[in-house]
Parts: sequence; structure tokens; C-alpha cells
Amino acid sequence: MKKKTLKSGLGLDIGQTSVKLLELEQSRGSVHIRDCRVLDIQSEGILDDEEMYGSIAAMVKDAKWNDTPLCLGLPQFMATTQVCDFAPGVKGEELDKMVHYETVQLAGLSEDTFLHGYQPMQPAYGRVNPVLLGISRELSVNEYCDKLKGAKVNLRDVAMAGLGVANTFYYLHPEQLEEQTPQLLMDVGCENSTVLVVAGGEVLYVGSMMFGSQNFTRVLANQMGCSQEEAEKVKRGMDPDWESATDPMVIASRQLDNELKSTMEQWRGGEKEELANEMIAKVWISGGGAALKGFTEHISRNYGCPVELLAPKWKEGPAPELCIAFGLALQAMGMSVYDLSLAPASVRWKIKKEDRFPCLVIAAALFFATTIAGMVYLRIWCKEQCERYDEKMIELNKCKNLIPELDEAQGKLAYFQRMLIPIVENGRRGGRILEGMEELRRAMQPGEWCIYVGDEFSYKGHEVKKEEIKTEEPRRHARESRMFMPQAEASEKKNDSSEAELKTVLVDEMPLLKALVVGGYTPRQQKTTRFAAVLNIQNTLKAGEVFSDQVDWLADTDKNGYELIVQEPWKRFLANNKATLGEFNDFWLKIPYKKTDVTLPMKSELDKGGKRRGKGADKAEQDGKGKPSGV
Repeated sequence: MKKKTLKSGLGLDIGQTSVKLLELEQSRGSVHIRDCRVLDIQSEGILDDEEMYGSIAAMVKDAKWNDTPLCLGLPQFMATTQVCDFAPGVKGEELDKMVHYETVQLAGLSEDTFLHGYQPMQPAYGRVNPVLLGISRELSVNEYCDKLKGAKVNLRDVAMAGLGVANTFYYLHPEQLEEQTPQLLMDVGCENSTVLVVAGGEVLYVGSMMFGSQNFTRVLANQMGCSQEEAEKVKRGMDPDWESATDPMVIASRQLDNELKSTMEQWRGGEKEELANEMIAKVWISGGGAALKGFTEHISRNYGCPVELLAPKWKEGPAPELCIAFGLALQAMGMSVYDLSLAPASVRWKIKKEDRFPCLVIAAALFFATTIAGMVYLRIWCKEQCERYDEKMIELNKCKNLIPELDEAQGKLAYFQRMLIPIVENGRRGGRILEGMEELRRAMQPGEWCIYVGDEFSYKGHEVKKEEIKTEEPRRHARESRMFMPQAEASEKKNDSSEAELKTVLVDEMPLLKALVVGGYTPRQQKTTRFAAVLNIQNTLKAGEVFSDQVDWLADTDKNGYELIVQEPWKRFLANNKATLGEFNDFWLKIPYKKTDVTLPMKSELDKGGKRRGKGADKAEQDGKGKPSGV
């Protein structure tokens, strides 16, 4: 669980023979040890946990650390760590679910519940999405934390001792975050040791060994024939001969060699091929056992690699025994590289509440301040709105008096617009027909010609009865001009036309020029289909700017027989000259325009206009001497 950075923090490392309680303080961008208390369990004569935790409570009270955030170190043998590699791109809630599933797998068939924590790492060494996972039995962690309740400390987190070593290592040596070769961190405690393999800022392995500095004490006591207390005093002041095979320190270190060899084999067995065969580039030793004289040189000779002491500085020199406590304090402050937490749910909830309490206070203050400000603003706003609405009402009353005048003007405007419809429509028909003929000229190929081009009104005006198609009379009338008609017949035609002129067409219902009717001939080609040329004309007209894409053959329902009269002389002409001209295919097309120059008002608009035109329309018609709206 990621925490905010604090100015100070405590690290509590409870070992087999001593308790280390270390306070770190941050100032001017750096961290230093402000105070440290070490409780020697053996020398103080502490016999049980109750006395030990009572002494811890006394230390906390004496140093006034009750409110300082504390991170408790969990012995490494009480936890299990593993580096898991998940699918690339998995993160957030999906990663939480996968980690939970992996925790269940690691717990196996155990009926106990487990706490787990994890931290994603950067892809490297053959892993695409590595995650460092730690688990521990919930019951063991709760018991460990419950013992601290009497000490009245501000417990903020629980972390593994091994990761405390890693955090100390990367804080004291930040340049090692970029070192890609594997390195070994070994914290030698009293009864056991913690081992880590790190590389490139990532923790690759965390394990525990059943070897500690107490092994040296027991071997020395056996050889000297004295108690372990006396042997411990001798050990602290002796200078072992590490090159002698009979030296008790050398004899005891053989178990360390075996344990370390087994640990390294275990790490290599689960590591990716990229690092499985890599040699350890350097060994870092910490813990109380690291203070033994010549021990680092002995490890260096045995493993053939540099060995260096990992220890924070305290008082006059390095203190390797404070390595774990230092890393735990870093995690309590939120400054650790690895903040993997195994804190129980009660501790996590407590911390969450404490962290959110300032936000709650700020939110409450903002709520009341916003409420008061909102009420004041609402009163001012309501007053302004009332004044505005009063002004609007005055304006609306003025507008209400103007509505009849607007209705009258709109009625007049609609009336005169409707009167313009026949002028615009009839005045543009000749130009539109010429545009259509020019478009036809571009669409037709050499050898193709039209025998008839007319608007749909002209075509429909020549409707021929079916019984007249079989006689010669309609054709004669079609060919003859009116100027050659007999006087009586011409007069009769004139009278008929006069009667037609008296026919009234409403402006709103007058027909608009929407299409042309075209008839013609195309040469018959042997290698193409009969209507290929006509199809080409249709496609060319559709692609133009004048006619729509509805260009098609003249439907049988639209034909009135006049096309047969127009074609008859041409059929005879082509039949008589077939030997010289060749064969031709006739066609009749209906060619709609893309748009009209006039848009007639809809019925709904007419109804609406009829209701509102009232005075304006009536007055306009009176000015027009009562003429109806028609042509």
C-alpha cells in the first residue's frame, strides 16, 4: 500500500537476542538516524514476551515515540516471497484478481487464511510483467501485531525483514539500481539469516537460512568447554584465524557455506535462463554476525567475489545490526523502494481513516462555507432575476402590441412571394431546356441524334387516342402547320385556345418543370449489346450537374402514342437508306432535373399561412383588384 512521504518514522526489528527501535528523520532532502534504542534481551534478563513488550513500551514512552509512525518487521521465516510473471499489460483490478488467485495457489490446501501484498516491477531478465508477491498466515501476523497494542505505538505498517534489507541497500547505494549483474544481500542474525538476490533494482529472490551468529557461539563453547554466555563474550573480542581448518569460526562457517549453496541452487532453479547461469558479482553482508572480525574477507575468499559491509552510519561508525530497522523506518516514512505491506486489515483500515481524517475536516469546512456562500449568492441572484423578469414583462407587453402588425406584414409578404412563382417558373423554362439540350449534346457520341426533345408538358399535350394511331389523320395534323389550316378550322382552333386560356391554375398547385422527354436513335453495334450506347448516355447524364440519377427509359405508363407519330417518318427514312446508313436502335428517355427553380409551399404551410394571412393577405388581394391567386 503506497503511503505519503512523512518527515519521520520508526522501524522496529524484534530479533532473537535483541530489539532494535530506530527513528529516521528527514531534513533538507536527506534522511539521517535521529535516535536509536537497542534492547539486549539476554543482558536485561528478559524471560518472556510480556516483559519484552513492556520494555518496548517503556522505550517508546521515554523517547516520546507514541505518535511517530512505526513499521513492524516480520521475521523472514514467517513469510513467503515469490516473483510471478503475468501477461503484459495486466494491471489495476485485473492484476489484483490474478495476485489473489496466485496467493490461493501458494497457500495450497491449508485451511488458514493468508495476508498478501505485491509490488509490480519493471520488465527485465525474461519477464514481461514481473510482480514481487509476499504472503503470510493472517493468524501469525495478527498475533504479532496484537502484542504491540500494550506498547501504545502508532503502528502504520508490517513489512518483511528481507525487504527492509533491500530498502536499506538501495537507499545507501542508489547507484546499484542500475547495476544489471546479480548481487547477494545477506543479513546474518542470531538464529537465522535472510538472503536476497537483487539485480537492476529488482528483488529476484528472498529466502531464509537456518544459520546465525549463534552457531559461532555454540561451536566456540563446545571447544572451550564453557557456557554460551561466556563464549559470546570471548567471540566479540577474538580475532579468528580464518585460514586454519581447526579454528572454531571456520568450522561453524562450513554450515553457512552449505546453507548458502543450497539457497543459491534454489534461486537458480526457479530463475529465468537470462540470469540462471550468471555468477554473483558482489556480496553485501549485514546483521549482528557481520561484525565478526575477518568474516567479510573469509566470504570473499570462499566465493571469489568482492564482499562489502552493508551498514547505516550511527554515532561513531557503521552499524550493520541496524540494517533491517533502517529499511523498516524508510517504509514507515513512505520513502522505500519496496513498500510491499503485510499489514492486517485492522491496521490498514485504521491508517486509511487517519489519512482521510484531514480530508474529512477540510470537506466539512468547505461544505459549510459553500452552503453559506451559496445561500448569499442565491438571495442576490433571485433579486436580480426578479428585476430582470420585470424588465422582460415590460418588453413582452410592447411586443404583444406589435404582433398584429407583424402578422399583417407577413401575410403581405407571403402573398407577393406566391405571385412571383409563375414569373420565376415560366421565365426560367426556356433557359433550363437549353441547359438540358447542351447536356444532351455532351452526352451523345458522333452518329447518335435526337428526333424529339421537349418538356414533359409539351409531350403530354400531344396525347393521341389509340384509334387515331392507325389512321393517317393524326400524322397529317402533326406535320401541318397552323398557318396552312382552313380559315374555319383555324378559327375553331383559336376559339379552343381562348377557352383554354380562361382555365385557371392555382399558383400553389401550378406544375413545375421537372423533366425532359427525349427520343432518338443510336447506331447498332455488332460487338455490343443493343442498349449499350443508350446506357452510356444515361450514365453520362447522371454524372452531370443538370440531371438527377433517376434518368431512365420512358415508362409505358407515361407514353401517350405521340412518340409513334414522331418516329414514323424516321422509320421509313432509315428503312429506305439501310444499305448506306446501316441499322439503328431507337430510344425514348425521361430525364428528370436535379432540382427545380421554385419550391412550392407545403400544405401545412398553406394552412398555417391561411390562418395568419388574414388582414395582410386580404388587403393585398384588394390592392390587386380582387384577382384570384392563379395563372
